[in-house]
Amino acid sequence: ATALTAFAYFVLYSIYSSLSQIRVDLARNAFEELPKNIGKLAELQELYLSSNKFEGEIGKEFSELTKLRRFYAENNFFSGDAPDFSKMVDLEELGLAYNKVEGDNKFPGFEGDLPNLGGLRSLSVVRLHSNSFEGELDANYGALLSLTELRLEDNNLEGQIPAFWGFIGASLQDLTLFQNPGIIGPMPAEICTLVAAGNLDRLVVDCTVEC
Repeated sequence: ATALTAFAYFVLYSIYSSLSQIRVDLARNAFEELPKNIGKLAELQELYLSSNKFEGEIGKEFSELTKLRRFYAENNFFSGDAPDFSKMVDLEELGLAYNKVEGDNKFPGFEGDLPNLGGLRSLSVVRLHSNSFEGELDANYGALLSLTELRLEDNNLEGQIPAFWGFIGASLQDLTLFQNPGIIGPMPAEICTLVAAGNLDRLVVDCTVEC
């Protein structure tokens, strides 16, 4: 597979988008160039870009995909700020994980603040781990009442876990914050209650965070 193949796929999709095509799956190839003008696919609901060789920033035009419900761009070489997801009010699943590369050929992955997701009330899966996000945890994530999975491990995040996260609710099953040495406890009491009741399947934090 080549970048040209990815472009050809995009052209074919553009032609047939008027026939209610709502899903583009480019995952598990070796594509290097993200199709241009992707923001013009106004009806797109599912976009899968994982496990390719895409690199650099995702353009601002991506933010015009306001009908997206599922977006996965994991295991690539994307960098820079995460896209603006604030207009994607129907977004249910978001995966940006594993864009950081360690070792001899280091690559930072996504950087800057965590994306603003607090207004996306349909989100159930948020996978932002193994990047270089920094700054404090976003208190507004506590408004994501449909969350089942929130993975933020292996970044450069810091500060105290917001008390407002205690409102995430009983749907939460997987919360991982480890390998962020700057994050400190305590864990919100409501989340500790989920652990004690056996409702939270997985909670993984550094030793500086305790219930």
